Amino acid sequence: MRRSSTPFGSRFVGNGLLAAIVLGIGLVLAGCATTTVAVRPSLPVMPGTLASRCVDPGVRAGQPALIELARNRQALASCSRKQADGVAFYNDLRRRLGK
Repeated sequence: MRRSSTPFGSRFVGNGLLAAIVLGIGLVLAGCATTTVAVRPSLPVMPGTLASRCVDPGVRAGQPALIELARNRQALASCSRKQADGVAFYNDLRRRLGK
């Protein structure tokens, strides 16, 4: 009968310790894999230029009144539309992010 250099029980103790370490590492990694952390970007407050009112472009002297009135109305309509679109986009973005 052949005898090993290590006692019979110590070989199983070493394997059991190795199994316990592997099991412990597996449990730690499984816990990390199932943990979710929600990362939300921090948005600054809406810039004042975006929230500011539109400026009246004024009337140029020496130009026909109807042309100046049309230019004035087009400028204000364009500015109001851009401002409203920008504010709506920013508010929608903040709402989606839960801010």
